[in-house]
Formats: sequence, structure tokens, C-alpha cells
Amino acid sequence: MTTQPSAQPAALPTMSDEVTRRILFTLGVLVIYRLGNFLPLPGINPQALTELLTVRPSSANWLGANEAMRRVSIFGFGVTPYVIACVLLYLASGFSERLRVLRLSAGAPSRRQFNQYIRVGALILAAMQAYAIAIALEDAKMVLDPGFVFRLSTVVSLLAGTILLIWLGEQISARGICDGIWLLFAASFIAELPANVAGLAWLASTAELAGWVAPAYAALFVALTALIVLFERAERRIAVRASAADRSDGVPQASLLRLRLDNSGILAPVLASTLLTVLLTLAALAPEGLPWVAKLVSALERGQPLNLVLYAGLIVFFFLFFAAAAFDTRRWVAEVGGAGGSVQGIPEGVPMAAYLDGVLTRIAFLGALYLTLICLVPELLTTFAAAPFYLGGTSLLVAVLVAMDAIQRFQVLIPRRVETTIDGP
Repeated sequence: MTTQPSAQPAALPTMSDEVTRRILFTLGVLVIYRLGNFLPLPGINPQALTELLTVRPSSANWLGANEAMRRVSIFGFGVTPYVIACVLLYLASGFSERLRVLRLSAGAPSRRQFNQYIRVGALILAAMQAYAIAIALEDAKMVLDPGFVFRLSTVVSLLAGTILLIWLGEQISARGICDGIWLLFAASFIAELPANVAGLAWLASTAELAGWVAPAYAALFVALTALIVLFERAERRIAVRASAADRSDGVPQASLLRLRLDNSGILAPVLASTLLTVLLTLAALAPEGLPWVAKLVSALERGQPLNLVLYAGLIVFFFLFFAAAAFDTRRWVAEVGGAGGSVQGIPEGVPMAAYLDGVLTRIAFLGALYLTLICLVPELLTTFAAAPFYLGGTSLLVAVLVAMDAIQRFQVLIPRRVETTIDGP
């Protein structure tokens, strides 16, 4: 009796105990994060908080868009201080050779030292912001017993919540299925998405919202998600031919230089929004009674033309900065050209460095346009459509990047078994 496969082998994923443990661990940390969002800071007047969030919701805008911060939770900051510190250190590495070496080094000690700098910066930022929040809560009459003890407990509580979340995020990275810091950073947006979609559908069904708003939001969500996946996977491939002397048979070996379209990811939008927030805060702290201060504060509010123009300009600036820092053309040309290598397809008479600079410039401006659209289009729709919830381009970008990272790691973790169909005799 002879047997033979009747079809091509089909590779099917199989779930191992290790993958199951990683998934359960990640879900467990997310449950802890969600429960912590409902734990208020000590010393908060619950009646005043309820009135602020239900009777006067517009007056709670100073607490921010973060759900945990609106609840004045111990997890109010989330991992945002860590993300901001990471962005600032990446920016500083463009000017500091020592930080750049630590960031780009392949050695574990250098990476640990760079991450330690990020943690220290995150704690400093969290402590400063926690003290400012304590003062603001006292001014808003939301504190049962204002004074030094409340301020100290607020700083300690918010700082402890941030430290715990940073540690949990690092544990997810080591024992879970994706980058834990970015997962927790996007968790708030992901958790609110089902309720926001259900609320939008209900308002559309009761005719309390313009009929075109719900389809427009759905189409925008799908289009932006597809655009993010497309552009984050996009890369420019340049054929590079090594020197013939590098091969024993004397035949030059060809390889590919892969240049990613987006080298900043979330760094440029986060840094742009952070600087806008700092600028608005400084303008609000200026002496009262000056007419230009009130006009500046009003012009810098979300949705205003000046805010949108500055936001777009800062995104483009920081995107180009990170793109320039991601690839050192002169060093690469010196290494490859010095070894006798060459780039294929260069027009005659054009230097290799000038050709690569031209390619990188076109890629950078296309990437800057993409990232600006991702972050600005939701702002415009929210402003002019008066939708009942805020769809942030930055939040969507983080959520999609986290999902892509989780899928990629999940595919690596899952072993694949081969099944064949056997014919009869």
C-alpha cells in the first residue's frame, strides 16, 4: 500500500503552555491596571468629584483626557511620564554622543543604562506633575483636608502608581506577548473604544447626532488603521553590491539596504503634544489682566487654528529630526564605499552620498505627511463634526502599533505543525 500527500502541507499554529502563560500574564496585568483606575487618591472629597464629573463635566478639562486622571486615580498618570522621558532622551541623544552610543549600542549593559536614565527622568516628571495636580485639586475645592499632608500623600500615591505601572509594563515585555509600556499607554484608549462606539451608534439611532457623523467616524477609523499598517510596514529597498574581493569565487555579493518610511513612530506626536501642553500651561500662568495672555490661551486651545498649525509644524519638525538621526549617510558611505561596495541604480556622475540623501529626503517628507494626516484629521473631524467623543490620532497610532507588535511576537512564539492529507491505497 502506498500513501502520498494529496495537497500541499498546511502549516497550522499550535498553542503551547508557554504561549498560554504569556497571554494569561498579559491579561492579568491589564485587569490590575483597569481596577487601579477606579482607586481614588486619598483625601479626595467624593461628593465634589461626582459633581465635577457629572454636573460640571466641562470644568474637569484641566484633569486631561485620560480616564484614570479624570477619576483622580492613583494610576492617573499611567506610563505617560515614562513615555515623555523616553521621547526627551531620544531627542537629547541627537545632540549627545554619549547618549547616542548608549541608545544604539547592541550590548545589554548599555541598553540597561539608557533605560535607567528613562526611569529616573520619568520619576522626576511624575513627581513634579503630581505636586502641580495636588495644588490644582486644592484650588478646585475637591480636598477634604488641604495642606502639606494631602500634597505629600498625593505625590507619593501618584508616584507609586507610576512606578508600579512601569514595573508591570517591563514585566509584560519580559513575560508577556508585546511591549508592556506601550500596551499600558494604549490601554486607556482601547478600553474606552467599545463604550464610545456603542454611544455613537445609540446617538445616531436616536437622531441626536447628524446622520453622516457615525459613518464618517467608522470610515475614518478603518481608513486610518489601514493607512497606519501600510505606512509602518513600508520601506525603501536599495540594492547594494559588495566588493568582489569579499567573495572567494570573485563574484560580488548583492544585499539590500532597507530604509523605513517611519523612523519616529509615536515619538514625534508625543513630543509635539507635550510642547503644546507646556506652552499652554506657561501662557495660563502668565500674570492676569494682560489682554494678549487671554487671547493666546484661547488661540492655543484644542481645535483652534493656531493650535492645529503649531501641532502640525512640530510633528513635521520632530519627524524630520528623528529621520535624520536614524541613518548616518556619511558613516554608511564611508564603511561600504571604503570596502569597495557600491549602490546599484545610481545615475552616472552622482555621488553615492548625494543619491542616498535624496532618497532619504523624499522618504522623510512622505513619512512626515503621513504622520501629520494621522494626527490632524481626527482633530479636524472632532472639531467640526462635534462628535460626542474624542478620537485621537496619537492614541489610534499607539493602539495599532501595539497590535502589530503583539501579532508579530505572537507569530514568533507559536510553533507550527505540518498536516498532510493521506490518500487511501
